[in-house]
Amino acid sequence: MDKIFDSQDNGESLSSVVENDVFNSPTSEDTESLVTPFVEELIKISVNIMYAELKLTIEDFKKQVNSNARAIEALTNNFTEFQQIQENQSNQVMTIIRELQERQIQLQDTQERERETLETITKEMTRFIIKFNTNKNRIEQLTGYSLSNESDHLDIQQRLMNLEARINELENQS
Repeated sequence: MDKIFDSQDNGESLSSVVENDVFNSPTSEDTESLVTPFVEELIKISVNIMYAELKLTIEDFKKQVNSNARAIEALTNNFTEFQQIQENQSNQVMTIIRELQERQIQLQDTQERERETLETITKEMTRFIIKFNTNKNRIEQLTGYSLSNESDHLDIQQRLMNLEARINELENQS
């Protein structure tokens, strides 16, 4: 190799270098006939090895692509299942929310009716208490009159209570 570069520097032609080369020696024909098939066979083997490596690489690539495709398909199926589960759960939650809203409205209606009923009952009870007190006072007055025929036997507090009851009675009537 050094010979080639040296000869080029000196201006010698490449053919003169080849003439002085080992392969062009008197036994070069024998050597060439032995080396050429060997080199050709090495080239064939090298090509076969590269082809096999390329084929293995392509086969590995195909296997990897197929493996990836199966993994993507499995992930897609899992994702689809997950979406269906999530949609079902979402629908169940929405159904429960609607039911709870309906129950809340029903409870509010019931509470409103009960409040109105309680107000009515409270008004009636107040009216009955006033009537009761009025009737009690009248009975006491009548009892007082019948015993002594005098209204003086009723003390002042009873008279004030009677007066208040009478005022309340008049207010309720109007």
